[in-house]
Amino acid sequence: MNLPRKILVRAPNWLGDLVMSTGFFYKLRDALPDAEISVVAKAEIADLFDLLPFIKTVHRFSKADFTGLGGLYRFSKGISDNYDVYFCLPPSFSSALMGKLAGAKRRVGFKGNLRSMLFTTAHDVPKNIHRSEEYALLLHGLLDSPTKNLTVKLMPPPDEVLASISARHKIVLNLNSESQSKIVPIEKGLEIANLLLEKLPDATLILTGSKKERAYTEAFQKLVANPNRVVNMAGKTSIKELASLLAASSLVISTDSGAAHLANAVGTPTLVLYGAGDERNTAPYHVENSVGFRVQGLDCAPCVSTTCKFGEPKCLSQMNTLDIVQSTVRFLQ
Repeated sequence: MNLPRKILVRAPNWLGDLVMSTGFFYKLRDALPDAEISVVAKAEIADLFDLLPFIKTVHRFSKADFTGLGGLYRFSKGISDNYDVYFCLPPSFSSALMGKLAGAKRRVGFKGNLRSMLFTTAHDVPKNIHRSEEYALLLHGLLDSPTKNLTVKLMPPPDEVLASISARHKIVLNLNSESQSKIVPIEKGLEIANLLLEKLPDATLILTGSKKERAYTEAFQKLVANPNRVVNMAGKTSIKELASLLAASSLVISTDSGAAHLANAVGTPTLVLYGAGDERNTAPYHVENSVGFRVQGLDCAPCVSTTCKFGEPKCLSQMNTLDIVQSTVRFLQ
C-alpha cells in the first residue's frame, strides 16, 4: 500500500474534544513520520496546535467568515492541496462535506448524519470507549492497535502570569461553562472558594473562563470572602496561554469543560465537578492525576442536555463542598 504523503484533518470544534484528539495526532505522526499533516480548526481554539509542532499548516475556520454552504464551498476550495487522505473527527455533515469539497482522494470518518456517502472509508461509531480512543480508531488502516499506549499530553511554554504571585498554592477555579447545565451556581462556587481560603491560608485562587464568562467571575470576585486572594484571568488568555497558566498552577478545580481536559493534558492535578455529560466517554483521559465528583441518586443524572430543566443544576448545587476541599488539601500535601 502506498503510504499517504499529504494529510488533512478536520479537528473537533470544542476545546475539550480538541484536547482529547491530541492522542490521535500523536498516533498519526508515529504512523506516518514523513507525511505532511495539515489541520482545519475552529479559529477561536486553533492556537492549541502551536503546541503540536509537527503540524505543518493550520487552516483557521470561522462560520462567521464562511457562512452557509457557499462559505463552506469557498473555504474548502481555498485549502484544496491535492491531499491523499482527509480524516474527519467532528460528527457533523458539513465537516464530512469539507473533505469532499477539498478534493481529498481518500476520506475517513464515522458513520451517521448521512455522512457515509461522503467518505471512502466510513467506520461504525464505537460504543463504550473514551472519546480519545474513539478518535484514534480512525487510524485502523494505518495501525494495528491505534489505542495502545495512547497519550493525551501537551507541553506549553513557561507561564509568566503566575510567576508574579508569591502564594505557595495557586489554585485555578474554572466554574463556568458555555452550557447552562454545567455552570456551578455562584453560591456553591463561593462556598467552595471560601472554605478553600480558610483551610489553605497560603493559597491564591485564580479564576479562568472565556470573555463571555467574565461577568460571572467579576461577580464572584466581589462576593468572595477575601477578594485580595483571588485573581480574575477570565477572558485574558489565549488557549495557548491558558495551557501555560494551568501547567504552572498547583491544582485545578473545574467543571467538565475544555479547561479540565487542558489541565489534565499538561499534567496538573484536576478535580472535575460533573454536571451534564457522561464522564465514561468524556472524562479527562489520564486518571492518575484527576478526581471526579458527581452527586449520586439523582433521577435526572447523567444527562447530556445543555440546559437544565430545573433551572439550577442539582447535580452541581448539591455537590459536597467539604469533599472537594478535603481532596484539594490531600493533593497539595
